[in-house]
This record gives sequence, structure tokens and C-alpha cells, in this order.
Amino acid sequence: MYKVGDLIRFGYINGHTGHLNRKTGVYLGSFPNPAANVFSEKILMIGESTPRYIDARLITYAEVVK
Repeated sequence: MYKVGDLIRFGYINGHTGHLNRKTGVYLGSFPNPAANVFSEKILMIGESTPRYIDARLITYAEVVK
């Protein structure tokens, strides 16, 4: 769905995800999380210097910025 380097924007998710709600970032790919036996999505939010890993289900709230 997303390619590495895509500029993505999250819509409103919920009150517990203020770090993502209505914010823009760069998609860095999908990576295995050996601690949980699942895949996590890696993103770098605009204005942040450290990438973050999010649950793969949260990426469904993002869309590619055209």
C-alpha cells in the first residue's frame, strides 16, 4: 500500500494517539518486531529527529499526501 519514502498524513485516530492525530510524516517501511511476533510500521514524523515504530493497524488511518 505504501512505499518507502511516501509522505503520509494521519487523520484523527483517537484521544490516546495525540502524537499521530492529524500529523504528517515519512513512511520508512514495515519491520518485524521480534519481541511481539508481529510487524510494526516505521515512520518519521515531520519535526522529529527519531523515527518511531507504530502498530501496523494504525497505518490504516494514514493516507499518502499527493
